[in-house]
Amino acid sequence: MVNPLDAAADTVAPQNILFLGGTGVISAAAPERAVALGHRVTILNRGQSGKPAPAGAEVLHADIRDQDAVRAVLQGREFDGVADFIAFTPDQARSRDCSAGRRQRARATPSRRMNTCPGTRSTACLRGRWGCVHVPSETIAAHSPHLGPSLLGDRAHSVVFDNAKIKSLVPGFAAAIPFADGTRKIVDWHDSHPELQVVDQSFMDLSDRLIRWARRAAD
Repeated sequence: MVNPLDAAADTVAPQNILFLGGTGVISAAAPERAVALGHRVTILNRGQSGKPAPAGAEVLHADIRDQDAVRAVLQGREFDGVADFIAFTPDQARSRDCSAGRRQRARATPSRRMNTCPGTRSTACLRGRWGCVHVPSETIAAHSPHLGPSLLGDRAHSVVFDNAKIKSLVPGFAAAIPFADGTRKIVDWHDSHPELQVVDQSFMDLSDRLIRWARRAAD
């Protein structure tokens, strides 16, 4: 659950905020926080995550890659800010067209959260009978246009995570859930949803092809 800021720290005037995505594993906390602070929140996504939007938020459905559909659902709307949680590459961020629902001062802020581990190049570790096999992101993208944009975007850089920037912008920010507790919640949630515990055969086939490719390259 998102902890609201102390009343003394809540000095921001309510704004109209558009979230692109907004119901994912990480992004869901942002609109929940915004609603708790009294902002007027609109969430735009495909409606496929299965996670409900926070009470009080308006939800619109459209595929962000379908600009005609986006313009149709945003027609006549105005927002003070736009937070984009589903832009993986600079080209995708530049292609966003929320002009049907933007005020002059609205800002589009790409917000992503996952990167490769420190000390590694952009690779994926695929497990097969040979153990852990590292495959470059470019190779995975060449074999899978579906996975390529996310791997070649924000996950293409090794980083050390730090929350100094968000603390400077949001003085009341505090990480209230220890990593061990968060991990336990993730596992518990997965265990309680057997309908999602289904093997993706297409991904398994892709993994096998990439592992064979890596083994041939190593020989």
